[in-house]
Amino acid sequence: MCNDSHVSLDGNDVFPPLPEPVNSTDANSVTSELADGLPQLDPVIGPPIQFVFKSLKAGCYLVNYKPLNNPLKAFDGTIRVEGHTNGKTASGDLYNRPVRIIPRPFPQPPIIGLGSAPNPAQGIPILSRNQYSYYIRITSILEFATALNSFNLGYELYKYTAPNTWVKEGSFTAKMVWMTAPPGYPSPKNYLEGDVKNTAGNVVGRLKMGWISNYLRKAIVEIDTVSGSEAPLNNAAGVDWTTVFNEVGWDVHTYCSSTNAFNSYWRFNNTFCNTRCRYCNLST
Repeated sequence: MCNDSHVSLDGNDVFPPLPEPVNSTDANSVTSELADGLPQLDPVIGPPIQFVFKSLKAGCYLVNYKPLNNPLKAFDGTIRVEGHTNGKTASGDLYNRPVRIIPRPFPQPPIIGLGSAPNPAQGIPILSRNQYSYYIRITSILEFATALNSFNLGYELYKYTAPNTWVKEGSFTAKMVWMTAPPGYPSPKNYLEGDVKNTAGNVVGRLKMGWISNYLRKAIVEIDTVSGSEAPLNNAAGVDWTTVFNEVGWDVHTYCSSTNAFNSYWRFNNTFCNTRCRYCNLST
């Protein structure tokens, strides 16, 4: 079982607990699931019943959460699903979707509405760090496969309140139902939606998640060098930033910027350079 306690590095830092392999309440085994509630049929009567099994594809999912009764509040982010021998590990992050205000000539009031959601066709989104709002700790997820068209997702929300500080806001469940994805998603069959309920069983919002990448995170590394220095793009033996980060599920590309940098330099393979990850999906 998952540990609910927070991890504290010192008196001021309070981090949410890390994700752990989780168990599904839907299907600990396909065999037990099919055996429950199914009539025993005489094989002579007709052809055997064929079941279509569904599973949760590993990778990165684009997520949207819309709270109930608040037209000007929505959250976007990602949920990262990793497959392991003993199950699955999943976690995610939510970012506040900015409100858009369009002025109109006086005396007409401005038009106020939510900004646009991330485009799934662009892959893993890079969202503004100043809009970071929640860490999602998954506590229950579909482990293997199911003959149903849904599974029960359980998770905890930890609100980001200050640097290095998260506060648990509550535990929630959602019955996630497979449905055809809206346009733009690269895998139309790997898209789900479900109503979110709190511990009292009340519906508090709507959660949507659609698969967008085999990778878990994305980053662009900007490399600046001093005049006359060579950028550390690879080791001259076929290993570069992309191949290294592929091993840990990161979609990483490099961007060579200034060749006459002035500011703080890092020594890398006897080359002075300033390596910065300018555009990253780096959440825990």
